Order: sequence, then C-alpha cells, then structure tokens
Amino acid sequence: MTDPGPRPLIPASATPAERQIIRLLFELNLKADVIMAAQDDINTAVATIADGTTQIVTATTAISAALAADQPVDTSALNAALPPFVQAVQALTAAVPPPPAPPATGTTGAPAGNGG
Repeated sequence: MTDPGPRPLIPASATPAERQIIRLLFELNLKADVIMAAQDDINTAVATIADGTTQIVTATTAISAALAADQPVDTSALNAALPPFVQAVQALTAAVPPPPAPPATGTTGAPAGNGG
C-alpha cells in the first residue's frame, strides 16, 4: 500500500464542518507549496535567460567589432552562452503552459456555431 502523504491534524473535538474546513485548508496549503516550488523554477530560468542575454549581447558586440575591423572572429563566448540560454528557455517553456487559443469565429465575428 502506498503512503498517501501528509495528513492534516484534526482535533477529535472538531465538528464535521470544522473537519471539512481543516481538510480543505490543508489541501490548499499543499497546492500553494507546489505553486511556490514552480515559481522558484521559473525565477531561476528567468535569471539564467537574463544572464544569457547579456552574454550573447556582449559576444555579438565583440563579433561585430571584429568584423568591422576586418579581424578574425572569435565565437567561443557566443558558443558558450547559447546552451545554458537555450536550456533555460526550454525549462521556462515547460513550466509555463501557453495561453489557450482564442475561440474560432465565423464570418460575422461571432464564435463558430452561434449562427455566424
């Protein structure tokens, strides 16, 4: 048998309504913990993206200067900045679902199936 996880401590003297409220508050608290953990992951990804953006801008500025001066181009800084940047973008994309698509509309602009 699997462990269902933590359970709220409900006083024996609690009424049925109080027991239900305690259970609901406990479930809400568990959901808040999950949301907060996801937010930490999002914050980490956003910080990595910001850092990666700075590194990419610095690298492309150096590349542009080398090209303008007709010098050899060193792309090592750009090559090093891209993998963590791409991983952070992928992590953020996975953590934040895309918004739902807008409803389809008929020729009149009314939602499809509503006589439009």
